Amino acid sequence: MHTVRDNTAASRFEIDVDGQIAFLDYQRNGNELAILHTEVPEPLRHQGLGTLLAKTAIATARAEGMRLKVICKFVQAYRRTHPETN
Repeated sequence: MHTVRDNTAASRFEIDVDGQIAFLDYQRNGNELAILHTEVPEPLRHQGLGTLLAKTAIATARAEGMRLKVICKFVQAYRRTHPETN
């Protein structure tokens, strides 16, 4: 299982796998969490890391009572296929 860390200094959630970083950029604006971009290095793709980052961002917003503003196309697609996240 991979561990997601919230790198608040860089405003992103990160997963480090053997020195390669998969990440989801966000911006906090008052009571809103804007999800900007998700990136997974080519060698780490198709392992569910993007999904794990999306789930973490959504769960964090919910736990903190924040509204979501999803700009990232990957997370938009994830939410379309997982209506429970809307």
